[in-house]
Amino acid sequence: MARNGEPAAIESEETPERRDWGAWLAAWLTYDFAAKYDKYWIDRIKHPATLLALAALTAAVCGAYLHAQGYLVAIVLATALGLGLVWPWVSIRGLSGTVEFDRVRAVEGEAVTVTARVRNRSPLAVWGVAAEEGLGRSPDAPPLASLAFLGALAQREATWVWCPERRGEFPNPNGTDPLRLTTGFPFGLWRAGRALSCERPIVVWPRPAYVGIDPHVGEVEDVRSLSPTNKVGTTGDVLGVRPYRRGDPLRRIHWAQTARVGALIVCEVQAQALPRLRVVLDADPNAHRGSGPQSSLEWAIRITAGIIDQAIARGAVVEATLGSWVIPPRGGEAQRSLIMDALAKLATSDQPSLTEVLEALHWGGVRAGRTAGDATTATVVVTTDLAWLDPRPEAVAARDQLSRVESETTVLALQADTFAEEADWSPTARARLVEAPSWSNSSGRGPQVRLIPAWELIEAETRRDEAETPPVRTAAVASSEPRHAAVEPRPRLVEVGTD
Repeated sequence: MARNGEPAAIESEETPERRDWGAWLAAWLTYDFAAKYDKYWIDRIKHPATLLALAALTAAVCGAYLHAQGYLVAIVLATALGLGLVWPWVSIRGLSGTVEFDRVRAVEGEAVTVTARVRNRSPLAVWGVAAEEGLGRSPDAPPLASLAFLGALAQREATWVWCPERRGEFPNPNGTDPLRLTTGFPFGLWRAGRALSCERPIVVWPRPAYVGIDPHVGEVEDVRSLSPTNKVGTTGDVLGVRPYRRGDPLRRIHWAQTARVGALIVCEVQAQALPRLRVVLDADPNAHRGSGPQSSLEWAIRITAGIIDQAIARGAVVEATLGSWVIPPRGGEAQRSLIMDALAKLATSDQPSLTEVLEALHWGGVRAGRTAGDATTATVVVTTDLAWLDPRPEAVAARDQLSRVESETTVLALQADTFAEEADWSPTARARLVEAPSWSNSSGRGPQVRLIPAWELIEAETRRDEAETPPVRTAAVASSEPRHAAVEPRPRLVEVGTD
């Protein structure tokens, strides 16, 4: 009944049972019963060329059973379909081109100038030419550059800036990911493509990630023929002071100068002898989680690059074991370039496990094995908690052999599960992650183990970008190239050297 002149609300006659049936029917009609076949059938059916072909077929059926004008519509649609498929193929046949980079080496995220020269050898003009795919980009990424028109027998040049998102050699030397010229003119039903040739590919180094460790790189035992040098090292007299950099140990802070200038100042000391460092990277894909540039494997490679960059900058002799590759101990810019090239080209499949690598180093399967027990060589192992805390007896034995080395050993173990796509980064989840106990052998000695979650690295990298820290030294690199050999059978490691 109405009150105060207002109409009474109309009560719904819909019962709860009817509402339940309606919700069930709506859910059933919108449920995807063949989700795993979408990329094979649904996506192809939704393609414009498929729809146009179905429309032409429907028009032909209508012409056969309803009216002859249906044939005319079918002919028009079939002509448009044929033109949209044949024209791009004919246009791309007359195109050729080359691509050049303004340098031979770069670092992830560093701007690189790319120049593409395109030539049309055909007497027909071409419209809508684009340079896309390749260079480690996804197929759905937008074109890198485009030419609206390229006349007959003409040549054009396009230049753009490319920031590589991940390490590698581009274009891929095996030809699986070339930079391609494509065109879909006139209707965009299909894009025909042709690869651009490249005489001098670019090697993209991993961007070094500095995690704040300072391994006490060892000194050679026989120092009678050596004297203090003016190179920065870990022992000796003080050379001077400089501003604090990420990774400097707190024990070297000059507190008086820090209080005077209001910023952290550290002391630099002399190098009394050649410092030595061995870096071991666990590249076994079974020990890592995540995919793409943010996977634990890619971050382990970046951490390895940061450790090696800092050690060589201090004048150390560095030996690197990168999965199945071993680079003999050496120092200087040529060694840094050799290791960075190897990290850039390191494969993410068919790599030995950490246990196999440690066993090979211990038993002297490669040149590095000669110094496996050398107390003057510090060791840093970059791995994940899945590999380092492996409970299998052979893994425990390999760690035991490593802990018997008298030199300092540091293990950086990435918490692999935090790098997975479905990882929970909420404050509650972070609080639940506690550091696992460091493994030690029966004598009570053992490596120093540090667990690193994903957010620690990514947040540190974000702060680094915001502070606009200049990138690590690149460019001027030695011309030596590593010889990368296959690994068969495992766990035998392959030594990488120079020609």
